[in-house]
Amino acid sequence: MPNKNQSSEIEVNILNEASSIVDYNAEAIKLGFKGRGEKVKIAIISSGNPDHDIVNVSKSVSFAGEKTNDILGQATVMAGILSSNGENLKGVAPNAIYHFIKVTDDDGVVSLNALVS
Repeated sequence: MPNKNQSSEIEVNILNEASSIVDYNAEAIKLGFKGRGEKVKIAIISSGNPDHDIVNVSKSVSFAGEKTNDILGQATVMAGILSSNGENLKGVAPNAIYHFIKVTDDDGVVSLNALVS
């Protein structure tokens, strides 16, 4: 357990880190970022492209066969966490532009060749 002086140092460090985050956010807002993923491109390297309109998909490619759709649901879950824009559930970057890169086949197998491509 930290002593009283160590606790004060820890609190100061936490406050300094929080201040840095606030400064960073203020600077990001000046640059046009609104904290919803604007001007951000996100690549999801996973099991494919979600089969519904939960994300703003810019590009979808497959290195594991012809189809890009997400049979396994892994990319769909990640996309939902990032991009959900529902009434009760908000993702961390719903306004970002998404690129889906499928590297698993429909059985969930990932080949080294698919990853290296």
